[in-house]
Amino acid sequence: EDMTSHGHSVSSTVLSVDLIEPVEHVREVLGLQPGSSCIEIVRLRAVNGEVVAFTRSYVNRADSLSLEHLKATDLSTVSLYRILEGAFGLRIEAGHRSIEAKGAHGMIAKMLEVNPGDPVLYIESAGFDHSGMVVECFQAWQRADRMRIEMDVVRDNRVGSGYLTHG
Repeated sequence: EDMTSHGHSVSSTVLSVDLIEPVEHVREVLGLQPGSSCIEIVRLRAVNGEVVAFTRSYVNRADSLSLEHLKATDLSTVSLYRILEGAFGLRIEAGHRSIEAKGAHGMIAKMLEVNPGDPVLYIESAGFDHSGMVVECFQAWQRADRMRIEMDVVRDNRVGSGYLTHG
């Protein structure tokens, strides 16, 4: 949504939409019990026709109706957040993201069309609804040479707080 609002053409190639049993880290972020399932959406993202990111999104739903709806939806041009809100009533109100630099290796280097070891930005994110439940989380590997991340930093004004928040 942010990229399109700045006049860029954003598209995705959907590689898979499946019901999976997530790895432990993803299961913990989603607040799921061992043996639970979620929907995984794997996409290759492009801006203005250039590959910029490889993403894995995990939706905190495990029912076949949600899976079939997502499989039938054109996720190549429509925002996943808009679909979650419009079709499932799951509105993401807040989130937490972490960003770190990593070297691209294996499948990530191949998908992003970079050399092994080239720098990529690895992003993990969790999106929460109004009650604090994690609706969706994702992992993204972004080409560092084609992306820039901007954020505003605001001091938290609570008494005794030394924390910064960003948006």
